[in-house]
Amino acid sequence: MRMAFLGGALLMSVAAAAQAPSGGQSGSADADDPNRMICRTIASTESRLARTRVCKTRAEWEQARRNARGSIDRPQRNQDSPSE
Repeated sequence: MRMAFLGGALLMSVAAAAQAPSGGQSGSADADDPNRMICRTIASTESRLARTRVCKTRAEWEQARRNARGSIDRPQRNQDSPSE
């Protein structure tokens, strides 16, 4: 019984290793694709439980990040320096 269990576990681990994708260059090229769709779950501020799933391309997420960063940085750069 114990040998059958160990044999089954060994076969399952070998099968899992055979199905695992290789760490080749195709994986990193796909991660840098600007047209790749990325979905994120955004928590709602109105409720602790409400969540919204938002899907955008990688380029759209990057543009949204730049816009948010710019809206924070712009007022800080435009502040008048205190005069003495």
